[in-house]
Amino acid sequence: MKTLELKLTRRGKSRAVRLPEQLIKQYGFAGTLAAEARADGLLLKAKKQGKLSWEEICKQMAASGEDWSDWEALPDGLNEIPWDEKV
Repeated sequence: MKTLELKLTRRGKSRAVRLPEQLIKQYGFAGTLAAEARADGLLLKAKKQGKLSWEEICKQMAASGEDWSDWEALPDGLNEIPWDEKV
């Protein structure tokens, strides 16, 4: 794999790296990128488009640290459905 030398530049109060257009097209980068911090460096990936899986949603909810216990107290309406009635 070829190693590229990229220049770190100022972008306001932050720093930025310019990527060659060829790499942007090759890896399908658009809008937002996913960055994974690894021991040996930073891995950039094209951000997945589309809907999240239930597993991804649950992981994000768990990672948010938000208290979801209030949702348990809400009625779901299942007791109001006449399950045993013959139609």
